[in-house]
Amino acid sequence: MRRIGYFTAFLLVITSLAKAQVYTYQADQLADMVGCNTHFYWSGVYSDSFNTLMSRLQELDVRHIRDVNFGSDSAFRDRINQLAGVGIKSDIICEPWWTWPENLIYFKALKSLPNNPVEFIEYPNELFQYPGITASKCISDYNNFYYTYNNDSATYGIPLIGPSFSNNVSGPRLFIDSGGYDFTNKMDYGNLHSYPGGTYAEGPQGGGNGIALDSDISEYNLINKGNKPMAATETGYQLPFNLQWGVTDSEAAKYEPRLLMWYLKKGIKYAYLYQLINDNNNLSGAANNYGILDSNCSRRLSFFAIKNTIKLFNDPGPAFSPATLNYTLSGDTTGIQALVFQKRNGNFLLVLWQPISSGTCSASPYNYSNPPVEIKVTISDVAGGTALAYMPSFDSNSVGFFPSTDTMTINVPDNIFVLEITPSQAGGNAINIYPNPGSEYINISEKGKINSVIVTNLMGQTLNKFDCNSQKVRIDVSAIPAGVYFIRINGIEVRKFVKE
Repeated sequence: MRRIGYFTAFLLVITSLAKAQVYTYQADQLADMVGCNTHFYWSGVYSDSFNTLMSRLQELDVRHIRDVNFGSDSAFRDRINQLAGVGIKSDIICEPWWTWPENLIYFKALKSLPNNPVEFIEYPNELFQYPGITASKCISDYNNFYYTYNNDSATYGIPLIGPSFSNNVSGPRLFIDSGGYDFTNKMDYGNLHSYPGGTYAEGPQGGGNGIALDSDISEYNLINKGNKPMAATETGYQLPFNLQWGVTDSEAAKYEPRLLMWYLKKGIKYAYLYQLINDNNNLSGAANNYGILDSNCSRRLSFFAIKNTIKLFNDPGPAFSPATLNYTLSGDTTGIQALVFQKRNGNFLLVLWQPISSGTCSASPYNYSNPPVEIKVTISDVAGGTALAYMPSFDSNSVGFFPSTDTMTINVPDNIFVLEITPSQAGGNAINIYPNPGSEYINISEKGKINSVIVTNLMGQTLNKFDCNSQKVRIDVSAIPAGVYFIRINGIEVRKFVKE
């Protein structure tokens, strides 16, 4: 029996006769939204293993981190400057350890670093919940920080992320009730700490502390009545620790890419996963087991899930207007979630998943064996197109190939299933493969330039890869067994080849 948790139905199509025309995202919007919380001002693993952690962040291909100004630490400044040098910029939280003028001096010092590491400045973290901080002191500090920051040319113009609240069902409401007010004009982004608490992001507790994400956004908009875009500066999943609650590693690997998709659909621009690595130096208990890296810098399944997802959607460049994909879903589509993306090369990414619970959250969690749902996907405006299938939660390679996108039968799991759809003759170049069938060699020619050729089997597994720089390429296929293969050219065009 399939487990179905509570979800908000997003009914794209209910019969095979209806065409779905939905909003298309730029693929890179998903890749660019991912950030990691770090603690590079800490001693221990963050200090001792900095080079390894920087390489892990580069491997992940994440572009954003979130850290804190914890004193005038020159080592910390050097670390975030090095990270900025490889394209990883920082959201720096402005904590009230000093007076606000001293904070301003600190930010001026950061801004003067050669790689300009600061891309966002953030209000004090969860200040309203600090022990001993009165509501009036909190509000006063927010205002003093804003006016100090906003009235100096050194920091004016750096986007400002608004006040954060702990994972509390009504933090902004308590702030308003204690004398606070609408902060729309004092921030560029709202700020959610929307930990799903071991549940699924699409469900009734996906916004944290027993409320759905929509409710969490509505609560924050009490101080964001101008609806500035949102950043979820803390979110993620923890594994069990010292008999405290958590989810399994494979459950987190399913949930976190789904969380990114759900956040994007809800209008959240950035999602900073908590956290990069577990470090027992400063935290204890369950709060210290959120890392996508273990304390020895080894990669968890959730690390690979995020890495594979970013890789699939990575498509940096100037903004463009994506085209519309007309498609139909038929079968048991009840509750199936779908999002459409497009890359600059014209390829579409159709993402499908079941928005249901994937396992328990406890001191001894276990995974549910949720069966996939068979549906048919029909593409009506990509005549002659092909598609590769991916499940980035568990595999970096394609897991299937469709020689025609006219009608594709797929099994939708409780992790994201991605169809990368390549329109026929992408880029307008005519590609020829001959002889086909062939036994010894095949020739590939194109009006444009061939830069790469990948030979895959029917499951999409790569057998050979060739780097080229020519309009015509000859490939030796004598060593591969007889059968049907696919040739992927320039990462776009996919053609079938029969080896005799």
